[in-house]
Amino acid sequence: MPAFRAGWTKIIEMAPMGTKQGRDVYVNNTHYPMYEKVKQEAQTNYYSATLLRALISLNADTGSSQSANGAGTIRYLVRNGMAIEYYIDNGDVLIHKLHFDNSLQTDSGSQGTGVYKVQYDGSTWGTGDSPGKQMNLKHKWNGAHYAAVSGKFRSKDSAGKLLVRHIEKSYGGTEILPRDIPQMDNFYSLYWINNKEHSALPSVDGLTSLIQQAASAKESVNWLVHGEGAKTFQRALEILQNTPSLSRFEAKDEEIVRNLRNKMSGQKVFFSNPVGASPDKLEKLCNVVGLTYVDSNTNPRNLKTAAGRENSWGEIKRIGAAAFTTGGTAVALKETGVISIQKQGSMLSNVFEAAMSNPTAAGVGTAIFATGVAFVVGKTQATKWASQVRAVQATASSTFGRGNEYWYESDEDLIEQLSA
Repeated sequence: MPAFRAGWTKIIEMAPMGTKQGRDVYVNNTHYPMYEKVKQEAQTNYYSATLLRALISLNADTGSSQSANGAGTIRYLVRNGMAIEYYIDNGDVLIHKLHFDNSLQTDSGSQGTGVYKVQYDGSTWGTGDSPGKQMNLKHKWNGAHYAAVSGKFRSKDSAGKLLVRHIEKSYGGTEILPRDIPQMDNFYSLYWINNKEHSALPSVDGLTSLIQQAASAKESVNWLVHGEGAKTFQRALEILQNTPSLSRFEAKDEEIVRNLRNKMSGQKVFFSNPVGASPDKLEKLCNVVGLTYVDSNTNPRNLKTAAGRENSWGEIKRIGAAAFTTGGTAVALKETGVISIQKQGSMLSNVFEAAMSNPTAAGVGTAIFATGVAFVVGKTQATKWASQVRAVQATASSTFGRGNEYWYESDEDLIEQLSA
């Protein structure tokens, strides 16, 4: 590969710190000023940070020094708010064009994925109308900025109000006094993710950049990660294993890795009602990257999680078994179509076992529905099974309704919050 390329500026070395690694990356001189602008803004604009990380990642291809689809073939790397047009020549990455402007960002109206300020006005918490480019890390509660990553909610406004209790329960009493949270003009950063976009690359990229920016600024951040946001956070941590900083792609030198982890150590994370990610794996990833794993609070009634199934299973199964022995239950099951399961050689208890071993929405739904039908038929025992009735209600709500949005202390507490 040539040592000098006329009309091009090298932005990433093949062998940083004397360690052979990846490819040299060049940018067309015409677009070099834009690269410098992106680099300068990477600490204050998480869109720029995402673009810079994508540029750095082009150094990662340690393959055969030949283009996989033909030397000189134009390739495209597209992210939310940016597009990189490049090709590989003699083992080098040549960035031909660099596009970065708001017109490339996904238009999701007033509720697009991004960072929102959630502020207390003296009586309630309100979420800003439009997303910002960064978290205001200088605004702190007792020495740390607070940030939340949303799971599934009806809206960002609903998330902004409900996540405050998760923050209070996660950090109140250890990091901050609960009474000091609802203070006039206090605010926290909400990384709102639209439903069904928690695994989307733009959502993961944005969160990764926010974590990196806080590390680069050496600021303390206490994260509250809720629900499906846990799988977004997990993917961000996986990226950070290989792209720990905004200045180089990989850090193989032990001292560099140690310094990067020290920068990350100012950030703590608590996972509340996580869905789609294992708390054990999240803890291990936090330790690898350098974030401080505080703890996890698992919704004990969400059958979409292993912990929820284990916790709720005994009670629901007892309800189903007891109700199944009451008169008229088989007729009700037949009328609802659930009896077809029995015709296939399965008893009602087998429905529960099947849902336990293969927790699809349909399987779990059938189990809960069958239990519900049986309960209607056996309603004379409602008083005897009052606590189990609440367990079924809490389980159904947590699994298929809004129950996972809440931090609650008991089934009764959840039902009260849902009805408020």
